[in-house]
Amino acid sequence: MGKFNIPQAALGLTSVAFLLGFFFGGKDLIFATKVLLGAGVVAAVACAVFWRQTNWKTWGMLGSLLIFSGLTVYFDNESFIKWRPTVINAVLCIGLAVMYYSKTMPFKYLFAKHLELDLPDSVWLRQNIIWMVYFFISGLINTALIVFNISNEGWVIYKTIIGPILATLFSVIMIANLYRESKRHRESAEKSKNLEG
Repeated sequence: MGKFNIPQAALGLTSVAFLLGFFFGGKDLIFATKVLLGAGVVAAVACAVFWRQTNWKTWGMLGSLLIFSGLTVYFDNESFIKWRPTVINAVLCIGLAVMYYSKTMPFKYLFAKHLELDLPDSVWLRQNIIWMVYFFISGLINTALIVFNISNEGWVIYKTIIGPILATLFSVIMIANLYRESKRHRESAEKSKNLEG
């Protein structure tokens, strides 16, 4: 397994700051976004100064956080921060679709070596589709929450608690499935080898 990802943890702490800012700041979404913006700036500076190995994904998330929270604060309009998850999910969904058609396998790069998984490329490409659907549904849920005018409290709870829990559960299920498929693939390869021998 890889080392503890400090930049990713710093990014996660910005969500905690947002949640605390909302519930301890009178459930004011603009105030919570100001807290988020401040936490994002601190996280970006810390990553730039202390952890220069921070990857493009972390910088992309920090960049989007600063842009959307900055727009929310500047225009005093909470719509910007609310639409951020939809935009991010749409970008990830489109990116994975492009990668699928170009036969690029980001999940193989992320998991194969670290988790010692031996799988054919077709399985890794299928992960693109599975995660593409996941990001599409996540974006759709966030859009529905905005369109149906759910309360700020409901949106914040979904964004900072329910959404991350669902993402973690989905990731665990996907990794467990990859382990199972890897085991099946190895057993099948060994059987073929024994038959040939």
